[in-house]
Amino acid sequence: MDLYSKVYTEALQKNTAEAAKWKQYEQEHQEVKSNLDLYRKQFKVDILIPIGSKALLPGYLYHTGEVLASHGSGYFSDCTVDQAKMIVDHRLKAAREMLQKYDRERELFTDKMEVPFAEEAFGGQEIIEEYDDQRESVWREEHRQRVKESKTREAQERQQNKQDSRDRQIMEHLEELELMEELEAEIDGLNVPPNDEQLHK
Repeated sequence: MDLYSKVYTEALQKNTAEAAKWKQYEQEHQEVKSNLDLYRKQFKVDILIPIGSKALLPGYLYHTGEVLASHGSGYFSDCTVDQAKMIVDHRLKAAREMLQKYDRERELFTDKMEVPFAEEAFGGQEIIEEYDDQRESVWREEHRQRVKESKTREAQERQQNKQDSRDRQIMEHLEELELMEELEAEIDGLNVPPNDEQLHK
């Protein structure tokens, strides 16, 4: 068995074991839920009490509307049957979600194991790629040269963009100066006396 199949076989085995645990967890809680439905209907229920590993003693179960719910890590709480059913429903929902997750995972692993061989993607042969040190070194040198040329070109473009921006700023400044000169010439051509109050407003 090759490494590829071994890895996926182990993953499938682990998936199956975990799914079985969650299936058992779900079945146990289904049984708890059905028992809660049974016991809530009566105040007193006939039961058989285990005495040791081989003997059963007939007895009664009283106060069947009050149950002790386990919350894990040794924590328990008194609750009503309805509250206990809500806890059970919540745990059943979590168990079903986990089982769906494991089902999807199992399908994925199965597909990954079966598809390449069913389709004969590789024809049962190992893929071999040729490797030549000289060609690799030539390619690396050419690649280095191309990267260098690309960086140089980018630097030149940045420099050109800076120059264009400076030229544009100078032209805009010159146009502003020309406008100022034209305005001054127009004011001079109006023959306005220097002490005119309109100029000082």
